[in-house]
Amino acid sequence: SVVGNGALLNKIQLPVSVFPVSMIAANVFQFSVGAFPLLAIMTLVNSKSLVNVLALIFPFIALILVSTGVGFLVSALYVFFRDLPYFYELVVFVIWISSPIFYPAAIVPKQVKPFLSLNPLSPIIESLRQITLSGASPDLGLIWGALLSGIIILALGWTCFHLWRHQFMDLL
Repeated sequence: SVVGNGALLNKIQLPVSVFPVSMIAANVFQFSVGAFPLLAIMTLVNSKSLVNVLALIFPFIALILVSTGVGFLVSALYVFFRDLPYFYELVVFVIWISSPIFYPAAIVPKQVKPFLSLNPLSPIIESLRQITLSGASPDLGLIWGALLSGIIILALGWTCFHLWRHQFMDLL
């Protein structure tokens, strides 16, 4: 998003972080209108508890934090490495395959579990699965793990973006 708006940045003085944040905000809105209501209805049907529906907010916040951190990191790296989309597609595919979306994490062999824990989306997806599908009360350990994952990725992405943003104008 920074590279795509390089001409605008050269003409008008804007904070560089506006572009990644606007992309993330648009996608958060799309998710909150499209998928979040479906998750809330599924949770209400399975658990019949409004507390579980309200608990969906925490993994949603964690997902926003991870998305924002990855957005900042990829935006900063793309300024320096223009071939990044090809590598990024591969990384996203590996993360998607290693995420417990279509399978519960309980069936993963013990030898593979340490690698599964490296996936920042894993605690978020496990938390969403537990709240939405099990009908049990939310597991605070999963929720805190999801939020911690989001905070770490956001801190990494923001730090890299902030440290490298002074070099952006020279490369755009």
